[in-house]
Amino acid sequence: MWLKRIGTGLAFFLVFLASVHLWWLSWLMPMIIIMAGLLGIVEFHSLAQKKKIATPLFLSFIIASFIFADAYWGNLKHLLPVMSLSLCLVLLYFALFSEVRDSILRASVALLAPIYVALPLGIALFLLSSTALPQGTGLSILVFIVVVTWSTDTGAYFVGKNLGKHKLAPILSPNKTVEGSVGGLIVGIISAFLLFLFWKSLRLSIMWYDSLVLGVLIGVFGQIGDLAESAFKRDANTKDSGNTIIGHGGILDVIDSLLFTIPASYLYLRLLGKVLQP
Repeated sequence: MWLKRIGTGLAFFLVFLASVHLWWLSWLMPMIIIMAGLLGIVEFHSLAQKKKIATPLFLSFIIASFIFADAYWGNLKHLLPVMSLSLCLVLLYFALFSEVRDSILRASVALLAPIYVALPLGIALFLLSSTALPQGTGLSILVFIVVVTWSTDTGAYFVGKNLGKHKLAPILSPNKTVEGSVGGLIVGIISAFLLFLFWKSLRLSIMWYDSLVLGVLIGVFGQIGDLAESAFKRDANTKDSGNTIIGHGGILDVIDSLLFTIPASYLYLRLLGKVLQP
């Protein structure tokens, strides 16, 4: 299983490097982010359908399209009106074109799917493509978040497997342990600081103490994101969110931690005015 996971991760990493360094593939990474968002929304709707909550997929797709368009072309400056318009769209649909039964549940799924999946990936798209940031800044931050997130996940897995004794959340995820969680957090902090030390372009964006704070934030919020997706899957009585990615399951099983670490890191850097003010 882990050989398949490593192979899949290596393939994604090679695609990422190609899209960054080959100008004629510069469109590839934004497209992958958008496709991951749409596939994640499909999987979220699939989980809801297992609970007999059927919501039109096109509503969530339209909202996700609004978010991605604002992230790519608008530097996220129009996010509040975009979300307000999205809310109006969903309420209008359920008021005029849908049966009344379970309207609250179905409207909630239509809104939650793009907020949960597309909004964090919209921030990633903004970091990757925004002209409001100094050249290379957003890319460095995004790669930093991804590497530290996956380092945390990997550290939590191996520490938990070898040293884990106390269950962290036995109802949501029986295999996760307190020892694994602490180990993952420590690995995340160390990897964040090492990236800062050895990555020159990253040092132009953040300070050394930012790397430590971000390591803590990513270590904590990444594991919260993992548990949140586990809660959705447990409620839907399924092991994986889908079967899209070899060795991982669904796309949500791959990006669940990133859906929390990207917004948390962005908010930290934005509030402190470090690098991400438009």
